[in-house]
Amino acid sequence: YFAIKYLIPYVYTFHTLFEQYAHYVPFLPISWTRGIISKLINIFCNRCSAVIVPTPKIKEYLLSKNITKPIHVIPTGIDTATIHAANRTSVRRRYAISDPEKVIVYVGRLTKEKNIPFLIRSVALALKKHPAAKFLISASGPEAAAYQNLAKQLGIERQIIFAGQHNPPEVFDYYAAGDIFVFASVTETQGLVIVEAKAAGLPIVAVSAQGVADAVVDTVDGFLCPPDEAAFAEKLEYLLENDSARKVMGEAARVNAEQFSARIMAEKI
Repeated sequence: YFAIKYLIPYVYTFHTLFEQYAHYVPFLPISWTRGIISKLINIFCNRCSAVIVPTPKIKEYLLSKNITKPIHVIPTGIDTATIHAANRTSVRRRYAISDPEKVIVYVGRLTKEKNIPFLIRSVALALKKHPAAKFLISASGPEAAAYQNLAKQLGIERQIIFAGQHNPPEVFDYYAAGDIFVFASVTETQGLVIVEAKAAGLPIVAVSAQGVADAVVDTVDGFLCPPDEAAFAEKLEYLLENDSARKVMGEAARVNAEQFSARIMAEKI
């Protein structure tokens, strides 16, 4: 309103696929809610001077909504310097994880749209073959109790650690404590936690989906997998069993994450 009133350019950053969150709206059928959201996206974006999106696929998504205003692809930047300075040993000591033990990490939220049951079942397949490995989850959310029960049903409650939510800079220590980062959400616009994990030197195993696919260089700094638990577990097992490959991919991840530094993104904006 004020941008229009005072003739000030208004630039909007579109970084949430709102239609994928329609299940949070009460009383209305999801199909109705998605239709309303889609219409609002069109109206709002077309009143802006320009729109910033984090990945090319999200630009395609907005173009499919008949957005006619300029759309610029500029990923959300991360604080690479602070991530590089994270402490690997503090979290491992807190949970009595020895140095040789491999740690699989997830950072995010424990909500339906993050596809956590798929992630836990996939990781469980790998953990059963690697009883010394751990799955560290730095996250909280409304589905936490359900996912803890799932871990018990799968018999991996001794290998899985629900550490709760942590904010920067503390959360960076949780990335640093790990050896592999896993992600299964298919509703992301960028997957910022993937970029942060890469900056921490972790190779990625993720479900290939819009947003995520632009953040991982498949077979170079991680693996993009189909939504198949066995295929996902196979890539995890490969990285758990091959120290040299894991380290090479982790270093590539660290190098590739530099292109997402906050300084570079700020210059683009």
